[in-house]
Amino acid sequence: MEEKWHNLFILDSCRADIFKEIYPEFPLLRESVYQDKESSSSSSPEFVEKNFCGKYFGDCILISANPYPATMSPDAFYYRFDAWSHLFDKHVNNVRPEDIHEVFMAYRNRFPEKRIIVWFMQPHIPFITAPHLFEDYNFESRTKEIANEGTASSSYRNIWEKVLDGEVESNEVWEGYKGDLRLVLDIIAKNHSPGLGQTVITADHGEICKRFLGVKLFGHPSRIRDRELITVPWLVLKGDLPDTVSEKNCDHSAADMSELNETLKKFGYWD
Repeated sequence: MEEKWHNLFILDSCRADIFKEIYPEFPLLRESVYQDKESSSSSSPEFVEKNFCGKYFGDCILISANPYPATMSPDAFYYRFDAWSHLFDKHVNNVRPEDIHEVFMAYRNRFPEKRIIVWFMQPHIPFITAPHLFEDYNFESRTKEIANEGTASSSYRNIWEKVLDGEVESNEVWEGYKGDLRLVLDIIAKNHSPGLGQTVITADHGEICKRFLGVKLFGHPSRIRDRELITVPWLVLKGDLPDTVSEKNCDHSAADMSELNETLKKFGYWD
């Protein structure tokens, strides 16, 4: 939060090495300034805990497709728009990047004196560009089993675990991951202008899929200091850095906790 930006775009679960492979495909992004950064966290809850919890940013608006800020730090910002609630598309089990970017543009025009964080879900599963990989994903029933019985009797497993067990081709899943990364970067590149203010593209954490000392490491478990999980992109799109105004928290209704939990299930957070 202490870095110089007017807009901060967080790409959920975006590995730095894959970002570096993909972003030069977009001329505007290729001309921007890139560096690797080390995240404080290897999961979204840990990221929210370490960056937002117990703090208040009266000069900043959060527009988030990830529901963890609403559960863990609901009053940390001047205003919070819960894209996970208002924009969730049941056809793709995700929030489309073009939809959340439209909200960003509306808020940027309305609040030029505020910094804005936009937390996209891409390239987090489920992939919009590879829906066939998630045809057997029943997020809700599995979570109910865990909540009611303490364990899951269904055969569902995370797509990354299926890769490690040889049930799904690794290249196919990583291509889906890259496809969704291209999807969100295309939206950002097409709509950016210096007049929107200096914009940084980064991530909360990375993604992992490997065995280490016989242990399966997949997804993004908390508090794992592996370079694949904590090395994140930091791409600066040059623009203005206007003075910002810090104000008291804007009135907004409390998030419905049952709805929050349903959305967490759909994004594959079981606990």
